[in-house]
Amino acid sequence: MRPLYIYVETSVFGFIRDETEVNRLKRESTLRLFEQLSEGRLIGYVSAAVLAELLQTPDEEMRNILIDKTLRLHMLSSPEPEQFDFLVNLYMAQKAFPPEKRDDAMHVAFMVLNPFLDAMITWNCRHLANENNRRYLRALTIAEGYPFHFEIITPEEALVYD
Repeated sequence: MRPLYIYVETSVFGFIRDETEVNRLKRESTLRLFEQLSEGRLIGYVSAAVLAELLQTPDEEMRNILIDKTLRLHMLSSPEPEQFDFLVNLYMAQKAFPPEKRDDAMHVAFMVLNPFLDAMITWNCRHLANENNRRYLRALTIAEGYPFHFEIITPEEALVYD
């Protein structure tokens, strides 16, 4: 059986160095996810949108650590701009995301236009790993003739457990 091909959304990277007790389990799952990616148990991808968001990290040391993690993953090719923009604008116009969360719409568009990907990995449970919003995104996407062939899950759900 082939490993999962996953898209690692930006929120996941933020837990690599989060030392707060309240986020200890998220940090542990995130670190385990990156271990399994380096072992080839999962195959990881990022996009230009992830890279652009991480480049906005104000702390230079942290930014360098996060960018280094992206370099260990595969970079998705740029999708056809017309389809990509159409999907992003659709999600925003239909209020699948608040106006300030256009990046989340971009992550979903990357997934839709890369059918080999099995799952988006995110800690964003408000807008992405949320069953109500997933259903809405799936309905919007399918109504426009695009397949919605992937899951949106947390790192814990993607881990390989022996």
